[in-house]
Amino acid sequence: MNASNPRPADAVLLGGKITTGVLGAVDAEAIAVRGDRVVAVGSIAEVAALIGSHTSVVELDGRRVIPGLIDSHVHVVRAGRSWNDEVRWGDVSSLAEGFALIREALADVPSTGCIVVVGGWHPGQFDEQRPPTPEELTELSATVPIFVQQQYDQAILNTAALEKCGIRGTEQVPFSGEVVRDASGNPTGIIKGQAAYAYCLELMMNQTLDRQIENTIAMQRDLNALGMTGAIDLGGASRMDAEAYRAVHEVHRRGAMTLRTRLFVHPRSGVDELDQIKDFINYLHPRFGDDFLRTVGIGEILFKGYYDGAGFTSIEISAELKQRLREATVLLAESGWTMNIHAIHDSSVRSILDVWEDVDVEIPLSDLRFSFSHADAISDESLHRAKALGAGIMVQDRMGMRTIDSAKAWGEDAVRHAPPLKTMLNLGLPIGGGTDATVAAPINPWRSLWWMVTGKPIDGGITRDESERLTRAEALAAYTVGSAWFSFDDDRLGTLEVGKLADLAVLSEDYFEVSDDSIPFITSVLTVVGGNPVHHSTEWGGAATWSSE
Repeated sequence: MNASNPRPADAVLLGGKITTGVLGAVDAEAIAVRGDRVVAVGSIAEVAALIGSHTSVVELDGRRVIPGLIDSHVHVVRAGRSWNDEVRWGDVSSLAEGFALIREALADVPSTGCIVVVGGWHPGQFDEQRPPTPEELTELSATVPIFVQQQYDQAILNTAALEKCGIRGTEQVPFSGEVVRDASGNPTGIIKGQAAYAYCLELMMNQTLDRQIENTIAMQRDLNALGMTGAIDLGGASRMDAEAYRAVHEVHRRGAMTLRTRLFVHPRSGVDELDQIKDFINYLHPRFGDDFLRTVGIGEILFKGYYDGAGFTSIEISAELKQRLREATVLLAESGWTMNIHAIHDSSVRSILDVWEDVDVEIPLSDLRFSFSHADAISDESLHRAKALGAGIMVQDRMGMRTIDSAKAWGEDAVRHAPPLKTMLNLGLPIGGGTDATVAAPINPWRSLWWMVTGKPIDGGITRDESERLTRAEALAAYTVGSAWFSFDDDRLGTLEVGKLADLAVLSEDYFEVSDDSIPFITSVLTVVGGNPVHHSTEWGGAATWSSE
């Protein structure tokens, strides 16, 4: 511990098991905070020296304290706009339970007048082992539009939602994408394709800016209650034009941010992507912003032609497209930008590495922290190539919802080792834990940590081989300092060390002692961001004296 400065701390937490996240360090008993920084970590006797007459003292009663969790790949800007106007199925175990949540929402219909479930679930998690039918949604309500999206696979609409979206009879629809029709050509209530989802959701979730701001603040507080203090947002292919960022910027302007948010911006499809990348470089600076809201890079989709979706099949990358990625890589590297690219299939990873290695000969990339999102099917050869470039990999538990589909494409043995988390770690590759929420997976960080540790899927498929599972300490490191690496924050976030920002969570249950299958149900009883308590469970009185004023 370092308590050479005798000035009292603003707050001291003592009598707990404090995981600092520092490699090889033993648990501390107490931690002291002054301003937005950690000023001491150590024994009760050592840290108690910083208690003054105005110091808030929190008795931990043996509880576990961890560094605040950081999701390395999530879509919080998009999710925040409609957070309180959605029904979430990520934690339900049956369709019956999901329908009950919709009935509850129907009793108090959101201001949008529609009920939406926007992904974050898989039929394999339900007792019924299937998605809902359009007829079941119409039985719930024939008058209120109900839209239920299953990841990016399909969306199920009741009759009122079909009408709301202009999907009638054999008429041509006003969007691209597939409308599943019966033998007579009439819509069945199922649509497919991102353009179709985006069109319908824009009609059904058209919140005012004030409502988006309210929702964004509510989302951040709910994530704080899970122990989350940071998120790296990777944009999104749908509903993510420039207007989509107004709410989070307004929350920041008002000083209401409680979740440190890092942004990766990306070109919009349908417009020349390389020209848009040039605009980003001309009008933005890499890592522009402050400790609560900062633009850190460009990605995850730079060129639509490189997007391999769920990675079930390889994609053809033309020489022309490779050249365009090379031009973009040179532009970004010369300007000091980091890059992230979505790539699941190893063929996609290899194609990107070809370009990066070519540029690296002229402009070293090792300090720029280029990265892949997902890389579930990455090969050993590609892992070594990525390591040589100083690249990292954002890993997400989305794979835990796609094992059955992935096995059909890659084979069961490949899925048992996907993603190769332990191999990545043993090679020294930076990895960041995350979810890819909220459409591809639930946003609960503890479910993702459970998946990293156990390898269990929620789609009823294949469990990851024990050789590629992480220990609880390794998984936690990936979700804290590991994630911080991708936003160049590992020197200020991710561990509880003197001089670092005081972001921490006091847990409801001890992550290191509960059973494996209890991990997804852990919450935070006290979450602190920058020395400010942003969440305090009313069921635990330990922080009652710590004022945020």
